[in-house]
Amino acid sequence: MSCCGGKRRQFYQPLAAPPAAAPVTGGAALRPLQELTAAFEYFGPTGLTATGSITRQRYRFDHPGATVQVDARDAPAFDGIPHLRRRPR
Repeated sequence: MSCCGGKRRQFYQPLAAPPAAAPVTGGAALRPLQELTAAFEYFGPTGLTATGSITRQRYRFDHPGATVQVDARDAPAFDGIPHLRRRPR
């Protein structure tokens, strides 16, 4: 029989541990809430429930004039929903 050249042994070597994750600094957790959300006002005739296209979170506008804070990642899709308008900061 021929020798495998020790290649079989390399499959049984323990895997190296992944590098330790760097601590999170200055990320989203430290940004003001206004930068993470966008305010939308509903001006339709009844109420409206909309689902965020990115976060899949449901947002409920209970009545005309209701203002809801929407995750900034979902905000671009909300710009195209009838009877919703983005409120200035």
